[in-house]
Amino acid sequence: MISQYSELESILNKMNFSIDVKTKILYYVKMNEEFVINVSNESYEGDIPNFLICKRKPFTRLVVVVYKLVELKNRYDNLGIPEDIFYNTVSDITLRQEIYFDNKACIGLSKNDVIWFRHLFNMVIFKLGTLQFQIFHMIYLDEDVVEGGYMKFDSAQKEKLSSGAPVINVHIQKDADISPTACDNSFEKAENFFSKYFPNHNYRAFICYSWLLYSGNQKLLNQNSNILNFAKRFEIISDINDKEEAIERIYGKNYRKKSDFPQKTALQKNALNNFRNLGYACGIIDLT
Repeated sequence: MISQYSELESILNKMNFSIDVKTKILYYVKMNEEFVINVSNESYEGDIPNFLICKRKPFTRLVVVVYKLVELKNRYDNLGIPEDIFYNTVSDITLRQEIYFDNKACIGLSKNDVIWFRHLFNMVIFKLGTLQFQIFHMIYLDEDVVEGGYMKFDSAQKEKLSSGAPVINVHIQKDADISPTACDNSFEKAENFFSKYFPNHNYRAFICYSWLLYSGNQKLLNQNSNILNFAKRFEIISDINDKEEAIERIYGKNYRKKSDFPQKTALQKNALNNFRNLGYACGIIDLT
C-alpha cells in the first residue's frame, strides 16, 4: 500500500481546519493508515443511506472523508481544474465539521454529512465563488417522485422543462454571502466553468429548491434584503408551507420551547412569531 500521508498533510495545511482538528486527523492517519486506506476504499459501497462509511464513528468518518481528498485532488488536477476551485469546493467539509462540533461538542461528521459528500467525490458539485453548483437532471418533487406527493407543478412547466432534462442545481451554504455582487460573480463563474470542463452537460436551466425562495419571506424581511434579492433571480414554479429547512437554517435546529429559540438577528425575531410565513419553494432560471 502506498502512503498518501505527505499529500494529505499538504492538503490539510491549505484547509481552514483548526490546528487541533488537523493535528488529530494527521496523528490518527499516521498511527492507523492501513486501516484508513481500507475503510476509504470501501467507504461508499452500498446504497443510500447505508453507505459503509455511515457505520463508522463520527471522527472516523471525518478522517476517511479527508483522506479521500488526496485522490480527489488528483482527479481535479487531471482535468486541469484550478486549485482554488478544489479548495473552495472541499471547504464544505470544514464547514460541516464546525457545525457538527457546535451541535455535538466533539470532532466528527454526521451520517447526513458523509451521505451528502458523495456528490463531492462523484465530482458533480463545485463551489464557484459563494454558491455551490451541482451537475443535475431535473426532478420534480411531486407524486411521480415522492409517495403521496409533496409539491405540485404545472403541466405546462413540466412540458417546457421535462423531468430528466440537464440542469444545474444551485445550493446555498450556511452563512454564505448572497449579496447581489457575490451571486452575480458566482453565476458568471459557473457558466464559464461548466462550458469549459463539462461541455457535454448541455444544461437548460439553473434550478434551486430552497426556503430562501419562499414567498412568505417577503413578510419577514426588508425589501432590500439579500434573501429577497436572491429569490428574485428565479421564476418560482412551486412552493409549499414546509417549515423544516427554514427553521434549521434560521435557528440551527428546532427547539421544543419558543423561549429557547435564538433571537440574535432581525429574521430570527420576526420568524419566531410568524412560522406560518416560512416554507420551501422551487425556482428556475430558464436558459433556453
